[in-house]
Amino acid sequence: MQKPRERFIEIDCLRVIAIVLMVAYHLAYDLQIYYEFETNLYGMFWSVLEKISAGMFLLLTGLCFTLSWEASPQYGKFLKRGLRILAYAAVISIVTYAFDPPTYVRFGILHLIAGTTVLLPLFAPLRRLNLLIGLLILWVGISTKGTTVDTSLLLPLGFLPAGFESVDYFPLLPWFGISLIGMALGYGYGTSGTRWFVPTGLKTKQKAIIEAISKQSLLIYMLHQPVLLLLLSLILGTGL
Repeated sequence: MQKPRERFIEIDCLRVIAIVLMVAYHLAYDLQIYYEFETNLYGMFWSVLEKISAGMFLLLTGLCFTLSWEASPQYGKFLKRGLRILAYAAVISIVTYAFDPPTYVRFGILHLIAGTTVLLPLFAPLRRLNLLIGLLILWVGISTKGTTVDTSLLLPLGFLPAGFESVDYFPLLPWFGISLIGMALGYGYGTSGTRWFVPTGLKTKQKAIIEAISKQSLLIYMLHQPVLLLLLSLILGTGL
């Protein structure tokens, strides 16, 4: 019987922090877009917070991939996982299209994570070299940001048709680079004395709650916006 992979409480904590930041950003988004609260949504603070949250999710995606791949290097399980996430991403696209066709989600964070999950095994043989490749992808993505083309087929890579708008857009360039960096950092993690901060003083029940939230991060992503909108409608009314 295969030994269960060790859980690292610091990884669960970071994922929970990313979830909290994500929920906070979308709360500010809902208040400004649907209730006309002035949250300065497009200012530096919320823009940076959104990117930090997404970056944390993607870095942990790469790190956790390595931990899982080292324990069981089977491409099939990652292909299945990527397709499952892609199915959730398709639901997001359909729902957002129903609400606002011009800005619906065509390649959002879930589409990115689905693609990343399928692509990472192809880079596994490169091991720590992925750190340099990830940095290169970041540089290329940042350098080519805003490049327009005459087709929407290159949206996943970050090349946009004129007039493109979306409420959630995270292309492979540059964001896939962050997962490759996380992947490179995962080699030897927890076995060679290299670990990020390890929180101390947490009680067993607190650890269990953090772990449970971390394990359900995908479900939380799918449900947090409907729950936020429901709570806001109960408190503030139906909005715009």
